Amino acid sequence: MSAGKYTDIEREWYSVVGAALSLTMCLNVISPHAAPLITGAVVMPLKRMLQAKSAATQHTLNQLYRGPEFELHVRYPVILNTCVTTLVYCGGLPVLIPFAFVFCAICYALDKALHFSV
Repeated sequence: MSAGKYTDIEREWYSVVGAALSLTMCLNVISPHAAPLITGAVVMPLKRMLQAKSAATQHTLNQLYRGPEFELHVRYPVILNTCVTTLVYCGGLPVLIPFAFVFCAICYALDKALHFSV
């Protein structure tokens, strides 16, 4: 362990590792939310619009108006990864704290909107 180029947080560490970690966390704020957002805001309404008139039974209509499946096994590791990475590196990179806050706020708002919308 500790066989890397940097033994401590030095000036060069910030320009190499810190910049890469900050960029990754910045992208992590947006990228995990793309698939649920597209599914809930684009795919499901289009599916309803195209298939609603051809539904033969009430059960089929009910299935069309159900929200997207909440995939806890996919969402939870992403949230945990963001929180742990932020807690580990926030001492040296305090900019990660606002990234984590925005990530959690978007995650909460999106999950709430997709869960309670029809």
